[in-house]
This record gives sequence, structure tokens and C-alpha cells, in this order.
Amino acid sequence: MGYAPAFRRAQSVRLVAVADPNRDRWRAVAPEAPGFESTGELIEGSEAEAIVVATPVDRHVEVATEAAEAGLTALVEKPPASSAQEAARLLELEPAPSIAFNRRFDGALRELRGRVPPAGPLELQLIFDRRGAWGSYSGDDPLLLDTGPHAFDLVRWLTGADVARLRARESRHGASIELELEEGRGTAHIDMRTNRPYREVAEVRSDGTVVGRHAAGGALQGVLARLGRAPESPLVPSLTRQLDAFAASVRGESGQDVGTARDGLAAMAAVDAARTSASGAADWQPVRSSR
Repeated sequence: MGYAPAFRRAQSVRLVAVADPNRDRWRAVAPEAPGFESTGELIEGSEAEAIVVATPVDRHVEVATEAAEAGLTALVEKPPASSAQEAARLLELEPAPSIAFNRRFDGALRELRGRVPPAGPLELQLIFDRRGAWGSYSGDDPLLLDTGPHAFDLVRWLTGADVARLRARESRHGASIELELEEGRGTAHIDMRTNRPYREVAEVRSDGTVVGRHAAGGALQGVLARLGRAPESPLVPSLTRQLDAFAASVRGESGQDVGTARDGLAAMAAVDAARTSASGAADWQPVRSSR
């Protein structure tokens, strides 16, 4: 649903092989490309120059390490690891892996970012609604681990500031997170729900005035999805642009806005803080992303 159509659209990267222990899956994903049952076999038996790591999260660091040891750069899907402690291991790899924060390549979000004042306090509101994720073979990750890294990275990318502290509350069908930003950049609020049609909203206010707003999805798209008439995933264009930018970075060119391992660590530090807050009394927790 994501990378297969994105590879077909991308201009500067080509899919040369797929690795998956289930042959039926790699044949379905990319019947035109050679398939292997492991990353090691793919590295040994293909002409790959870089690897996209889209395994279950508990293997992200392992596969990225295997790629780095073979001299290949990895684009690691989010979440980059199961915790900040694991994510810190990605900083030790050479070549340094990239992290797949594809919302950075959404055209409307890039336009919104261009409207954000470079200094001063902001109020940022993010909404992530969905009824399900990608229908992953291995099962969906918990909400804070699945959607949290994208949300926390968007906060940092849109505002240009790290998260100082946060508090989180979880409910049966979602989570609500309040954040305070460093460098006097104000506050952010994230709402994530799993019992509504797909919708994503980002709104930025400065001095009480809306400086930009982006919304995607909604009720109509949800109806079309249930009827089997929905178009391809709305994330495919951003995945395509991300692949082209990643390819540029691998070639030593400017891979502007491609997520770094340090960006991944910052996002996972926020996830860990949110888990701690939500499992307790929803109290404020510092976000420490330094190693």
C-alpha cells in the first residue's frame, strides 16, 4: 500500500530486490524484483546500494546494523526502535541511517511550515484519527508507538524546537498529549483516536491568530474506503518524495528534510515520556533525548 507504489513513481531510485521470510508476501509486493528470505541474502545476491527497513519494529535496529556493516545506508521506517535506548544504537552506525518521517514530504505540510514564524511562541494543534493502520502482517503497534513518533517529529519539524516536557492521557480509543517546547516556542497539543475515519489536521497559531492549517482525509474518504472505492493511500506521494530525497542523500547530494537518527532518538524520547505519563497520573514528564 505504501512503498511498492512509491517505488514505481520515484524518479531517482529503483527497487532491485525484496527480502521477506514469507515468499508469498515478497512476490505480491514486487513480482518484478528478485526476492530473498533474509537481509543477508539480499545484500549478498543483489545490486542494492541502500535498504528500506520496513520490518516489525523489534527488528529495525538489527536490520539497520546488518546493512551498515555491509556498507549500505538504511532508511528505517518509524518507529525507529521500541524505545529511546534502542534508538540511540542507530547513532553509532556508519553509514548513518535515515529515519522515514514521510510527513515532512507532504506538500501541504511543507507549505504550512513555510508560514510558521521563525521565532516567538506558537500554539500547535495536531489531530490523527484512524480506524486502523496498514493492516500489517505482524499486527499493529500500540498507538503511542505507532502514531506517536510521526506526531512528535512533526512538532519538532514544524516549530524548529525540541520538546521540553509533556503529559499524556490514554483512553480506550485514543490519547491526548500536551507539550511544552524549548526556546520559548510555546505549546503543542496532540489528539490521536482509533475509532474514527482517517483524518489528519495540523493548525498553527501565533499571537492567537491562525497562521496556517492543513487537513487531510475525513468522513467522505472513510465511506469510500468501506465501499472499496478509495484511491491509493494518501501517503504514497509523500513516500515517493521521501525516496527521491533519500536517494539524493545516499549519492552525497542534499537530502533536505530526510529524518536523521538523532531525529528518531528525539521522537522516541518523547514516546517514552508519554508512556510514563500515561501509565501514571498523567503528570508532566521531561523529555530527554540526549544520550
